Amino acid sequence: MADKKQQAEQMMTMAQMQQMMRERDALKQMNCVRIACQVMEVMEFEPKQKMDKNKQPIFKDNGEPDMMEKGFWVSGATMGSEEGFFLNEKQVQNIEVGQTYLFSGRLKNRKVKIDTIELI
Repeated sequence: MADKKQQAEQMMTMAQMQQMMRERDALKQMNCVRIACQVMEVMEFEPKQKMDKNKQPIFKDNGEPDMMEKGFWVSGATMGSEEGFFLNEKQVQNIEVGQTYLFSGRLKNRKVKIDTIELI
């Protein structure tokens, strides 16, 4: 009788472990990033010419260089660290230095890709 009780407890433990693993895997696949920080600096980057995988310049059909869109690097202070994000021209329009924002997005190529920005 005691052996069956121990086996039932072990099965319960195994079922709990499997549930925990499923929850952990779901969190890993969610890929959601949210960072609240106070904007310290906004730096503008001039557009650069796009390059292919072999580092050769890419040109449009009319022969003009194909350029990346204008970008901005936003530095923000969080509790105990400093974070930076690359934003496009549309996203940076309402950003003010000294204000606190919630930046939400996802990881893409080991960098945070910001989707939404909310004033806190």
